[in-house]
Amino acid sequence: MSLSHHISGQILIFGHRATGKSTVGKILSKRFSCPFVDLDEVVCQNLGYLDVFSAWENITEADWREAESVALLKALQTKPAVIACGGGILEGDSSYKAIHKSEAMQIVLWASLPTLESRRKGDRRPLLAVSLKEELENTLPKRVCRLKSLNSIDFQTDAISPEELANKIVKTIKAKSTYKG
Repeated sequence: MSLSHHISGQILIFGHRATGKSTVGKILSKRFSCPFVDLDEVVCQNLGYLDVFSAWENITEADWREAESVALLKALQTKPAVIACGGGILEGDSSYKAIHKSEAMQIVLWASLPTLESRRKGDRRPLLAVSLKEELENTLPKRVCRLKSLNSIDFQTDAISPEELANKIVKTIKAKSTYKG
């Protein structure tokens, strides 16, 4: 059964790498019968790279954030849509401002350090040259401050399957059925 009548705008999904943004986003897009946009994939495609790791080996973080902002602005024109945002998208000031201006529903996914470590085994993405603990110490202070400034609905992703999490998110959105984005 389609739930498309519950959204007419975008659902933006935020969280650190391995919290489940893409996995849950794909499930939600099917449930709401709307497009799914993975901003990391769009940015890689726009820059001509196969994956995030390859892109980050060849460009600066500033270049990535600029391309990410362009991809976000374009994605925000797609209504309805479920959009998985890269873990550091809020670090880019233009992206941060665009998100605040948008009327998109904002969802933040959180996970504990052990959960993130178990999910990212075999992961070939940026910042993996340092330990996850070190990465979080370097990135989380600014990210958490900006994540907390969002008008978001937060979900803990430890000990819950992507399907169960999607069910919780759908239930929350249905309860807020006046949401039109």
